[in-house]
Amino acid sequence: MTLQLQVLLDPPRWPGGPPICPTANLPALPSENALAAFLAKAGPRCSVERIWQCDFCYQWHAATQAPDPTGTTSGTGRGHK
Repeated sequence: MTLQLQVLLDPPRWPGGPPICPTANLPALPSENALAAFLAKAGPRCSVERIWQCDFCYQWHAATQAPDPTGTTSGTGRGHK
C-alpha cells in the first residue's frame, strides 16, 4: 500500500513539505495528528473549515481559510483611519 501511495501522490511543493494529492490538490498527511502538527507549523493563523480522509489517496486533508491580508494588522494602512 505504501508503494501505491508514493505513485499516486505528487511531489511536495516546497522542500520538506508533505506530498500533494492530485485529486484534492492539497497537502496529504498520513494521520489526523500529522495534519494538526502541519497546520500548527505552516498555517497557525488559518481557520480550519473541514478535515477529511480522502477517498482517492487515503491521506488526510484540511480545507482552511487564511486571515484577510488587508486587515488592520497588515501594515498597508489602506482603508483604515
